[in-house]
Amino acid sequence: MKIEKAYLDFYGQHGIIPVRQDTSNLPLHMARRSSLYRLLGLQPFAFKNRRVLEFGPGTGDNAMYVASCLPDSYILVDGNPASIQAIADKFERGLLPRNRVECHQSEILDYAPGTHFDVVLCEGVLGGQHDTEAFLAHVASFAAPGGIVVITTQSPTSLLAEVCRRVLKMFFSVRFQDHHRLLEELVVFFAPDLHSLPGMSRLHEDWVLDNIICPWPERFVFTIPEAIATLDTEFDVLGMSPSFVQDWRWYKSIPQDANSWNTIALSEYERWAGYFLDYRIHPALLGQPPGAALESACLNALQIQHKIWHEGGLELVPEFAAILRTIRELIADAMPGTAKSIADFLSGLDAFLNGSVQADFGTFRSWFGRGQQYVSFVRR
Repeated sequence: MKIEKAYLDFYGQHGIIPVRQDTSNLPLHMARRSSLYRLLGLQPFAFKNRRVLEFGPGTGDNAMYVASCLPDSYILVDGNPASIQAIADKFERGLLPRNRVECHQSEILDYAPGTHFDVVLCEGVLGGQHDTEAFLAHVASFAAPGGIVVITTQSPTSLLAEVCRRVLKMFFSVRFQDHHRLLEELVVFFAPDLHSLPGMSRLHEDWVLDNIICPWPERFVFTIPEAIATLDTEFDVLGMSPSFVQDWRWYKSIPQDANSWNTIALSEYERWAGYFLDYRIHPALLGQPPGAALESACLNALQIQHKIWHEGGLELVPEFAAILRTIRELIADAMPGTAKSIADFLSGLDAFLNGSVQADFGTFRSWFGRGQQYVSFVRR
C-alpha cells in the first residue's frame, strides 16, 4: 500500500483533516504565512500573476494567503474527501476566489496535469512516504525552469520531543479503549505543552490526532540532506526556515567557486542541525552540540518508539529511557536546559511505569524540537 493512501485511509476512517489552523485573527494568520515565505525567498510578487500548484492543502487555511497574492492560476490537489469539502466551503464563503483557484481530488502520485508551474508547494506531506525520494522527484517535476519548489522535512533530532510524547500515548491507550475518550484525555494531558508554544496556531485536537494518535510508518524522517541529494542534479537550495544557512562568499567569486549553493547548505546543516533538538535555544548563545552522534541516538529512539507504539511493547520503555539518558549526556554541556527537560521527562516516565497518573513532567512540558523544516529550491 502506498504510504500516501495509508494516511488518507486513517483520515478518512475518522473523517478528519488534522491540519486546521486557528484563523480567528485572520491578519495574524496571514502575517505568519508571509513571514514563512519571506524566509524561503518568496515575497508576495513571487506569487502574483504566477501559476501555482499546491499538493496537500488540507483545509485550505494556508491557501488563503497565496490566493491573496493574486496568482494567475492556483491549483489545489488533495486526496482526502474531507479536505475537498472544506475547500469547497471556503469557495462558498468567499474565502477563496473561484476565478483564480481550482481544486482537484486526486492522490498526488496519480496527478499528471501535463503542464509546468512557477511555484509548487508541498507542505507536511513528504514524511513517511514509501519511496520519499521518488515522491519528491514527482512533486518537483511540475516546476518550470526557474520555478520554485517548497517542501517540508524532518530529522530524528527535530522530532525527539514528539517521539517522547508518542511513547506516553501508550499508557493512555491501556486505560482508554474508546477512540473518542482517548482523544479527549490526550488533549487535556498535552494542553500545558501546547499552551507553552508561542504562536501555536493549530487546534489542540488536530495536533494530538496528527502527532500522537496517527500511526507513523517505520521510515518517517526525511532530512534536508536527503532532499538536497534527491534534487541536486536539477535544483539549488533557495531558502530555509529556520534560516540557518550562512554564506560568506563574495558574490563575484561564486561563479568560479567549486562549492555550489547545495554544498554550502549541506555544510551549514552539519554545523547547526543539532539545534533542531530544541526550538527554545538560540544557537549563537551556546557551544556546539555533537552532530552525527546526536542524530544517530535520536534515530535509535525513534525506532524504539515505533516498536513501542505499533506493538504495544511497554516492556521496551526502559530501553527507550536508556537511549534518552545517552542523549542527555551528549548534550549536557552544550544544551543544559534541554538536558534538564529530558531528565524531567524520565522522572515522569518512571512515575507512569509505577502506576501514577499524576506524574510531574516539569520542564519537559515546554520542550519541543524544530519539528518540520521548510526548504525552497529553484530549478536551474
